[in-house]
Amino acid sequence: MKIPSAFLIFILLMSVLTACTSTEKETGLPDVKPPVARIEPFEIVSKHGHRRIDNYYWLKNRNDSAVIEYLKAENAYLDTMMAHTKAFQEKLFNEMRSRIKEDDSSVPYRQDDYYYYTRYITGGEYPVYCRKKGSLEAPEEIIVDGNELGRGQSFFKLLYFAKPQP
Repeated sequence: MKIPSAFLIFILLMSVLTACTSTEKETGLPDVKPPVARIEPFEIVSKHGHRRIDNYYWLKNRNDSAVIEYLKAENAYLDTMMAHTKAFQEKLFNEMRSRIKEDDSSVPYRQDDYYYYTRYITGGEYPVYCRKKGSLEAPEEIIVDGNELGRGQSFFKLLYFAKPQP
């Protein structure tokens, strides 16, 4: 099974995240205060009349310059606090990546006159959806190449809905 690189990075960061409550003298970490999101109460009313207050609803607006600036401050804080683990992060990432089979493929399944399967290529992040007509020895037809579609994109998600198996 292919594990997305973003997921590996998330696991990596979570595994090396340290408590930031100690002073620099005790830990060697900079004594930097984390950014604090402002509290701006917003009432949410459900279809059923239930009411709740979300103090951070304003963060939902991705295009708001205040949200962008707050996220930049959080990222800068993370970079500062994790700087001493950069070499360790790189080592962990490379070790996890070395344990993943990058050129994997799924088991083909037959639907009508075609065999369908997905495969991954070394260095690629997304699946390549393929089929072969009549037999598994037939020439491969690429239906969708996720790596081509995702090239140059800051975010890409490929959804594929296969016809249910009988």
